[in-house]
Amino acid sequence: GEHTYVVKEKNNGIIGVTYDLTEYTVHVYVSADEEKNLGVSVMGADAINFENSYNIGAPQKTVFDEGGLSVDGEVVSFGEVLTYHIQYTNTTGSAVDVTITDAIPGLTEYVEGSADQGGVYDETSKAVVWTFANVSVGDTVKVSFKVKVVDIGGVENQAIVSLRKGDAELQTNKVTTTVETILNRE
Repeated sequence: GEHTYVVKEKNNGIIGVTYDLTEYTVHVYVSADEEKNLGVSVMGADAINFENSYNIGAPQKTVFDEGGLSVDGEVVSFGEVLTYHIQYTNTTGSAVDVTITDAIPGLTEYVEGSADQGGVYDETSKAVVWTFANVSVGDTVKVSFKVKVVDIGGVENQAIVSLRKGDAELQTNKVTTTVETILNRE
């Protein structure tokens, strides 16, 4: 006899994966000869090809001086206050819980109360953490905090953006500044 099956891909709910919704029809023909030996022929199975895409947008990080000028890759002064901005846009295909964690860079101190959007500074881990529940597809989360430069040398900073409960962990780009003893930058 003839048997007809519809083959489709199962959506496993993996963050960032867009599943192929194509459905394929496969016909299976089973026959028996006079000696009751079974024969099977399949039509349509050769065409099955699912194409999925994976896309999680990278979070972005920037650093600015008190005048609002970007200082990524620039020289800054001892005692200067820097503002770090982190931005993440949900491109995963479904709403996700987002946690942003940013360790305070070496050679700097956290400026008390400067984390916006409900960010919490943890003195023990020396990191600021923000948590956002159910961020819709296409929505952008933007956060910032300030540090004061307290020593001379290179300052490098990078944040971690975690989606759901550790399903995906993304790193921002690194931003760097060099601290010298100059008092004014032009």
